[in-house]
Amino acid sequence: MSLSDQHVTELSRSPAYSFADWPNQSVPAFGAGVYTVWHNDGRFIYVGMSGRGITAETIRRNTPQGLYTRLRSHASGRRSGDQFCVYVTTGLFYRS
Repeated sequence: MSLSDQHVTELSRSPAYSFADWPNQSVPAFGAGVYTVWHNDGRFIYVGMSGRGITAETIRRNTPQGLYTRLRSHASGRRSGDQFCVYVTTGLFYRS
C-alpha cells in the first residue's frame, strides 16, 4: 500500500465530528493542521489545511488561531469569506 493510501485509510478511520456539534473541544485553539470532511454516508468531500504560517516561533495570542478558526468558519455555514462553504453550496444547489 502506498504512503498516500495509508494516509487516506488512516483519515477515513479517524473519529468523525459533526459541524453541528461545534465547538469541538478536541480541536486545539492554536496550531496548524490538515483536516478532511466526509459525508454522513462515508464519501470523501474535502481536504483543507490551516495555520501554515504558524511556526515554533509564532507567539500565541489570546484568541484562537489556525485550525480552530478555520473549522469554526466552516461550522458557521456562512458563504462569505469561507471557500469550503462556497464549494459545498455550489455542489448542492448548482449541479448540472
